[in-house]
Amino acid sequence: MKRIVVRSYGSPDQLTLEDSQPPSPGPGQVLVHLSAAGVNPVDTYRRAGTQGYTPDLPFTPGFEGAGVVAAVGADGQPVSAGQGTPAAKGNPAPALVVGQRVYVGWSVSGTYGQWCIADRSQVFALPPSLSFFQGAGLFVPYFTAYRGMVFRGGVQKGAKVLIHGASGGVGSAALFWASYLGLLAWGTAGSSEGVQRVLNQGALGCWNHRYPGYWVIMAREVGRFDLILEMNAHTNLQGDLGLLSPAGRVMVVGSRGDIAITPRRLMGIEGDIRGVVLAKNTGEENHLTAVELERALEQGGHIPEPRVFPLSQASEVHRLVESGEASSGKMVLDCR
Repeated sequence: MKRIVVRSYGSPDQLTLEDSQPPSPGPGQVLVHLSAAGVNPVDTYRRAGTQGYTPDLPFTPGFEGAGVVAAVGADGQPVSAGQGTPAAKGNPAPALVVGQRVYVGWSVSGTYGQWCIADRSQVFALPPSLSFFQGAGLFVPYFTAYRGMVFRGGVQKGAKVLIHGASGGVGSAALFWASYLGLLAWGTAGSSEGVQRVLNQGALGCWNHRYPGYWVIMAREVGRFDLILEMNAHTNLQGDLGLLSPAGRVMVVGSRGDIAITPRRLMGIEGDIRGVVLAKNTGEENHLTAVELERALEQGGHIPEPRVFPLSQASEVHRLVESGEASSGKMVLDCR
């Protein structure tokens, strides 16, 4: 099999394409023959050994992907708990079958390759309306956005939401959820093309965050927001505090550095700043998110097609992510 391997921390050049044997699933695990793998900013941190990420070397990057079930380890196919059974009483997912189309989250072996191992609880049936390329980009952005907006953000129908970086992977996912949840959503993007893409996804308005006066324009045209989903807190957090409604919340999804803020701006409105990290999702929360995703698709929700690159170009894709090109939409690797 072909896979990307990192043998030392460093630049994107550390991503090398190698041959190896497919792994074998252990108890409670699933072997997935991958067609595509999602690329996320956290992958670049792990490759570089920065932002607190120092995985054991060598390793294959990637947490998410999509393909077909190739094999299931012992005890890897639990009996279905049935419709409506709480996840806390057992894994509610139906048993997997070899050949089934699936998408994966938190692969234990990495997804930048033709095969991966994942715990059974982290393998989800791929909705029939989605391609493998769409499926490869589901877990990290869509589950993160849902956690930030619902599990951590407690957003309610009709709330006014600002999505910073709405043209990127998590931002696009947030727009998907905003439509399904009945929210009033606005966004920002870093190019005129990105702005148009956000508007095409149903945002009520979008501003180019490279324009120096966009904060003033947002405040004048919309006023304040009940929830702000923040992808670049190191740049935007101080400005966000001036746009919060009473009891409003800033959900910090991404940050690459430090920023000085004025905490007093939170006092009068009793506003909150809350961190969001997908790894804190429980098994039940992951299951609920997968169920809601299927319902949203059944009701007409649309998952944009991502930008697709060959597996051999993983290093080039990492360079694009680090240059800010991830804001131009989800990027995935073709693992076939």
